Amino acid sequence: MKQRFLFPNKMKPFGWVLFFPSLILGIMNLYSEFVFEFLQITTINDTIFKSRPQNLTDEIALTGTLIGLMLIGFSKLKIEDEYVQKIRLDSLLWATYLNFGLVILSTLFVYGDYYFDVIVYNLFTLPLFFVIRFHYYLARR
Repeated sequence: MKQRFLFPNKMKPFGWVLFFPSLILGIMNLYSEFVFEFLQITTINDTIFKSRPQNLTDEIALTGTLIGLMLIGFSKLKIEDEYVQKIRLDSLLWATYLNFGLVILSTLFVYGDYYFDVIVYNLFTLPLFFVIRFHYYLARR
């Protein structure tokens, strides 16, 4: 069977190390407005030509969480056979269906500022559902 592109197996621990601190940082930033002061920059708003301060803590947390989930989910296992590839593909398909279902439901039933929160959380649901289901079925193997 043709081998799909996957990250090397040694990248999976780096994904876990990146995922957990980034997730904690993101939660702290979102709910207690924690920021690193050294990540403060000034941006220029092109429409008004005024500069405004911006902190990059939330961008660092988002990027780290997504990269961590990508490395966890798409790193090779030590034994990468056709059954593992089938579990990987099934898990990705299942996570995609679940993700789209949640987007449709939230579009129909969530309004206003809460909808924006749902869409932000939605950035994580696809890779998170994939990683959870993939590792669950690997453990049952």
